[in-house]
Amino acid sequence: MSLTFVYQLAVYYGTLVAFAVAGLVLNAGCLLIVWLPHTASNERFFQRVIHHHFAALVRWLDLTGLVALRYQGFDRLPPGGFVLVANHPGLLDIIFLIARLPEAVCVFKPAIRFNPVLFLAAARAGYLASDGGVDLVRRASKKVSEGQVLIVFPEGTRTPEGGLHSPLKTGFALIARRASVPVQLVQIQSDGRFLSKRGAWWRVPKLPVRISVNVGPCLANDGAKDTARVIAEVEQWIGLPPTNRRRQRARTPARNYSPSRTTPAS
Repeated sequence: MSLTFVYQLAVYYGTLVAFAVAGLVLNAGCLLIVWLPHTASNERFFQRVIHHHFAALVRWLDLTGLVALRYQGFDRLPPGGFVLVANHPGLLDIIFLIARLPEAVCVFKPAIRFNPVLFLAAARAGYLASDGGVDLVRRASKKVSEGQVLIVFPEGTRTPEGGLHSPLKTGFALIARRASVPVQLVQIQSDGRFLSKRGAWWRVPKLPVRISVNVGPCLANDGAKDTARVIAEVEQWIGLPPTNRRRQRARTPARNYSPSRTTPAS
């Protein structure tokens, strides 16, 4: 057994434990100030707390050599509120995204309500449960129309190897149309099964895991595209041939952007 393997073993499992402990501490802090009212300004404060929390974790992953993370095109994100749509190959995808977005909300699985590591902080930050139905669309539309970024993984679960889940959930397109904001596409690529849907979390992957988070086309909400057309463009960008080809037309090709480490302005 080499020293490199022993180091990677210790750092990998140590990082998982540290993440859980840090989440518990963050939730305990939220519990101590539970008396604060649920206002928009307080939600933005907790969004920034989570942003700094996740940014620190990303720096740790890079420092320890667990993950070689590359961001591309984040200096080209649209100003103001928008809906960010991405594929979801690994468990840490939301961390990689929020680490670059100081004020963002996301849609989470209802099971997160029973997660002691995540739920209290998520609730205080104004994150939204996916079982909200019409109320989810209304609340999310209000948030993005006020300038916040909504992060959505439209597959509803982590991406399996070989392609996306189909059909995608259409709620993000309805939210963007109602709020009159663009849909920003992001593609996340990984060279291994790092906390993937079928990859066992207790198995140390080949390190460093190389992950690229790429900003793609921004779909303007000009009213000319119906929901099916928007869904088809999203599917094409993040990895799945359109499921409804009856409405297929020429689409905007993906653009290559030079790497940027500039954190978007708040």
